[in-house]
Amino acid sequence: MHKESPDLVRHFMTRAGMRYPVAIGKDRLAARYNVQPMPLTLLIDRDGRIALSHAGIVDRNKFEAAIQQLLR
Repeated sequence: MHKESPDLVRHFMTRAGMRYPVAIGKDRLAARYNVQPMPLTLLIDRDGRIALSHAGIVDRNKFEAAIQQLLR
Protein backbone atom coordinates (compact mmCIF):
# COMPACT_ATOMS: atom_id res chain seq x y z
CA MET A 1 0.00 0.00 0.00
CA HIS A 2 1.08 3.56 -0.50
CA LYS A 3 2.09 5.55 2.54
CA GLU A 4 0.71 9.00 1.66
CA SER A 5 -0.14 11.08 4.69
CA PRO A 6 -3.72 12.21 5.29
CA ASP A 7 -2.57 15.84 4.91
CA LEU A 8 -1.10 15.12 1.48
CA VAL A 9 -4.30 13.37 0.40
CA ARG A 10 -6.46 16.25 1.71
CA HIS A 11 -4.29 18.73 -0.21
CA PHE A 12 -4.69 16.71 -3.41
CA MET A 13 -8.46 16.45 -2.88
CA THR A 14 -8.74 20.22 -2.45
CA ARG A 15 -6.69 20.90 -5.60
CA ALA A 16 -8.72 18.36 -7.57
CA GLY A 17 -12.06 19.72 -6.33
CA MET A 18 -13.02 16.40 -4.73
CA ARG A 19 -15.97 16.96 -2.38
CA TYR A 20 -16.75 13.39 -1.37
CA PRO A 21 -15.33 11.11 1.32
CA VAL A 22 -12.08 9.34 0.55
CA ALA A 23 -10.64 6.52 2.64
CA ILE A 24 -6.94 5.97 2.93
CA GLY A 25 -6.74 2.21 3.04
CA LYS A 26 -4.40 0.11 5.07
CA ASP A 27 -3.47 -3.52 4.46
CA ARG A 28 -6.51 -4.75 6.43
CA LEU A 29 -8.91 -2.77 4.24
CA ALA A 30 -7.12 -3.91 1.08
CA ALA A 31 -7.47 -7.53 2.21
CA ARG A 32 -11.18 -7.07 2.96
CA TYR A 33 -11.89 -5.90 -0.58
CA ASN A 34 -9.14 -7.96 -2.26
CA VAL A 35 -7.37 -4.87 -3.59
CA GLN A 36 -4.35 -5.60 -5.78
CA PRO A 37 -3.67 -2.93 -8.45
CA MET A 38 -2.69 0.61 -7.56
CA PRO A 39 -4.10 3.13 -7.88
CA LEU A 40 -7.49 1.57 -7.40
CA THR A 41 -10.69 3.53 -6.92
CA LEU A 42 -13.64 1.83 -5.29
CA LEU A 43 -17.13 3.17 -4.82
CA ILE A 44 -18.60 1.39 -1.82
CA ASP A 45 -22.36 1.49 -1.35
CA ARG A 46 -24.24 2.07 1.89
CA ASP A 47 -24.28 -1.68 2.55
CA GLY A 48 -20.48 -1.92 2.36
CA ARG A 49 -20.44 -3.60 -1.06
CA ILE A 50 -18.25 -2.52 -3.94
CA ALA A 51 -20.56 -0.79 -6.40
CA LEU A 52 -17.86 0.14 -8.91
CA SER A 53 -14.11 -0.32 -9.16
CA HIS A 54 -11.52 1.09 -11.50
CA ALA A 55 -7.77 0.47 -11.71
CA GLY A 56 -5.68 3.41 -12.88
CA ILE A 57 -6.65 7.02 -13.38
CA VAL A 58 -10.39 7.62 -13.20
CA ASP A 59 -12.57 9.75 -15.43
CA ARG A 60 -13.90 12.37 -13.03
CA ASN A 61 -17.21 12.90 -14.81
CA LYS A 62 -18.01 9.19 -14.97
CA PHE A 63 -17.23 8.65 -11.31
CA GLU A 64 -19.17 11.71 -10.20
CA ALA A 65 -22.17 10.40 -12.15
CA ALA A 66 -21.77 7.00 -10.48
CA ILE A 67 -21.54 8.65 -7.06
CA GLN A 68 -24.70 10.65 -7.72
CA GLN A 69 -26.47 7.44 -8.76
CA LEU A 70 -25.44 5.73 -5.50
CA LEU A 71 -26.67 8.67 -3.46
CA ARG A 72 -30.21 8.36 -4.80
